[in-house]
Amino acid sequence: MNDAILTFVLRRIQKNGAIPEAVSILDFDYRGAGFVDSIGIMKFVLDIEAEFGIEISDADMEDRAFSTVGGLVSIIERRLQQRRPG
Repeated sequence: MNDAILTFVLRRIQKNGAIPEAVSILDFDYRGAGFVDSIGIMKFVLDIEAEFGIEISDADMEDRAFSTVGGLVSIIERRLQQRRPG
């Protein structure tokens, strides 16, 4: 797992509060916990796209993994791999 991506995601999520200590950070459902609401998710996605030079698709956002910190980091990593020439 890329630490720079994880740090970026955590900083954005924690703008709206601290993640509870008893929770596994990678499994934390930031959407379900209300850290990013339906309006804020678009800004969050735009921030991710600008930071990493990738595009987050509608399918990515509909994926259950998108709602957890670890899942979102994995999606970003996958998009970065797809962007690089083989």
